[in-house]
Amino acid sequence: MTVKVVTDSSACLPPALAAEYGITVLDFHAEGKGDEETTAGLGALELTACYARLLERGGDDGVVAVHISKELSGTWSSASQAASVLGDTVAVLDTQSAGMVVGQAAIAAARCADEGGSLDECRGVAQQAIDSGHLWLFLGKTDAMARGGRLSAGQRLLSTALAIKPILHLTGGKLELVAKTRTQAKAMDRLVTLVEAEYRAVAEAAAEEADAEAADATVAAASSDEVSVQVTDAAGSAAAADDADDAESSTGAAAADTAEGAEPLEPPVSPEPPEDSEDTGDSVAADSDPEVPDSESDSDSDGDSDDVADSESGTPAASDSEAQVTVDTEPVYRPRIFSFGSKDKGDRSDKAEKDKAEKAERAEKEQASKDRADKSDKADKADKADKDKADHQVPLADLPCVPMHLAVHHNEAEEVAEQLRASLRETLPGCVVISVVDVTHSMAVHTGPGAVGVSLVRD
Repeated sequence: MTVKVVTDSSACLPPALAAEYGITVLDFHAEGKGDEETTAGLGALELTACYARLLERGGDDGVVAVHISKELSGTWSSASQAASVLGDTVAVLDTQSAGMVVGQAAIAAARCADEGGSLDECRGVAQQAIDSGHLWLFLGKTDAMARGGRLSAGQRLLSTALAIKPILHLTGGKLELVAKTRTQAKAMDRLVTLVEAEYRAVAEAAAEEADAEAADATVAAASSDEVSVQVTDAAGSAAAADDADDAESSTGAAAADTAEGAEPLEPPVSPEPPEDSEDTGDSVAADSDPEVPDSESDSDSDGDSDDVADSESGTPAASDSEAQVTVDTEPVYRPRIFSFGSKDKGDRSDKAEKDKAEKAERAEKEQASKDRADKSDKADKADKADKDKADHQVPLADLPCVPMHLAVHHNEAEEVAEQLRASLRETLPGCVVISVVDVTHSMAVHTGPGAVGVSLVRD
């Protein structure tokens, strides 16, 4: 018996694939009609019954439950309650996503189960698919999504009042705005750019990992060669030492044989020491010149000193040439001017206020013009940087091929989905499998007509 896999209709899993891998798909409940139609999540009782039936068929090997993000539905909470009733035999995953990201996670778990994998192994491969998954969604109209409470008031205002075509990215189980476009054609081009950038990031990471593994292998090979050389050198040194010992022993034996056949030698006669001779030397007295004292002549210089009067004792008398002149000046009387009335003053005040307002207006216009120029310069620099980056990027064909699954979702937009598929096929390498899937009714209620989505999951 094998582990069983169950998911819900948010996975947009085609019935043929579900039947091929033996995946159980539970439909959400529809409520209301027309524009007021909505959906309700799966309940704990029906999930408990479903899990129990699968456990009975699978021989209690376990059940992997792959459901929509808990941020978008209450199904995950109900599934957790059902799993608590049945014990550790049910593994419930929070996918934090929807669409074929959930579907590919269910397929990965089913493949592992077919190969005889345990419950933990099936849960592990499903979690890997979830972690590598991305989902982008283009909405032709945001009314249905906003009606279900899954769009904020600001996001809805962008689409209705400003005629913006938003592209949303499902991150951490929540929808976040990643791009704003004006037309559907530009939105499709932007989707291709987003998918290409994500694949490039994965391929570049794989290239860096391959380079690191190659470098480690080179270092390991170099270390092995160095060890081999050291062992060879040690063996050669030992052999040379053995040869030297053998040669030394042979030389000693030959010397011993020669010594046995030779006549004894007489001891050598030491010569008599010569008579000692005494050396005499004359002592030489060194004469030193007497010191000659230098005679110094001191010359006395006589100077005349003048008596200076103490400045603190009094004030010096003024000279006769100085005279104090006193000038009598008459006061100058200026007439006082009185201003009666405030007409001139009011005119001056109004003019000052007007000048101030005009000056402020000119400053505001200059600042606005400067801001526009700065914004334009920044945009030009950003475009130039993007262009330079694109020119220096490594072509996707030269990067390692990373197998991935890409699904183009659509709701009543099959022609647009096929065109998007063709554009993605021209951009991405052949190792990326691309398919077109219809959005299920439970998802179409929230996306509205004309919606197009792209899911990307690493194989």
